[in-house]
Amino acid sequence: MEELQGRVAVVTGAGSGIGRGIADALADAGARLVIADIEGRAAEAVAAAIRDAGHPAIARHVDVTDGDDIESLAEATIEAFGAVHVLVNNAGVMTMGPLAEATEADWNWLFEVNVHGMVRGVRAFLPHLRANAPAHIVNTVSMAPVAPRLDGEMGIYTASKGAAIGFSEVLRAELADEEIGVTALCPGPVATRLYEAERNRHARFGGRTGMEAPARTHRQQPDEVGAMVVDGILRNAGYVFTDLESRGRIEAREARIREALDDLERGGA
Repeated sequence: MEELQGRVAVVTGAGSGIGRGIADALADAGARLVIADIEGRAAEAVAAAIRDAGHPAIARHVDVTDGDDIESLAEATIEAFGAVHVLVNNAGVMTMGPLAEATEADWNWLFEVNVHGMVRGVRAFLPHLRANAPAHIVNTVSMAPVAPRLDGEMGIYTASKGAAIGFSEVLRAELADEEIGVTALCPGPVATRLYEAERNRHARFGGRTGMEAPARTHRQQPDEVGAMVVDGILRNAGYVFTDLESRGRIEAREARIREALDDLERGGA
């Protein structure tokens, strides 16, 4: 996309954190915003702040695990603005603990939000994006699948985000000829409420379990990430990384893969 002035952008998980940072940056770039979040009051507060800054914005309470909610979000967007040009699938959740101790409810919750929520968003909005191309999709992934923390008790989260990055890469290839770009956002440590995600954990996914946030140093603020995302949309970037701290883990993973390939080659297979 060459510009965002006057375009319509939908951001899920936009009531706080990275989602809010992206929404604010899109508004500053001239876009009209639809702020969606499972916390409806937070969504409305963000939309109100954007309107107070002179930009059009509406808010919607949306649970990305509910297909009807996502379809209603698409309908509300078209009703309010008549089109949609940018979809940001940002809603995401986290749980911690060893894989061997994870429950089925843990797996279901993370995959329903982090993967199926993203798929539902694309399914609901893609017809509208196609009708208004050039358009763009941003999927908030993580550094976890490309630079996994092998001792960080983030196994389910890493697995879910691995599915999300694979989905994003294939979707980008499939939509390239339709003037619809797809960006995988892979943020490093950012000051968000991700580790408080269980505040909205559904009873059908086990309810709150008292997860404690690990001690981490947040190197960036959501507004910095938002600016990077806007730049990535305008450049049609396949990936947006937010810092270089994870380079060592990426290179270590690449080394493990190269070693396995070298072993295969030496074996004459």
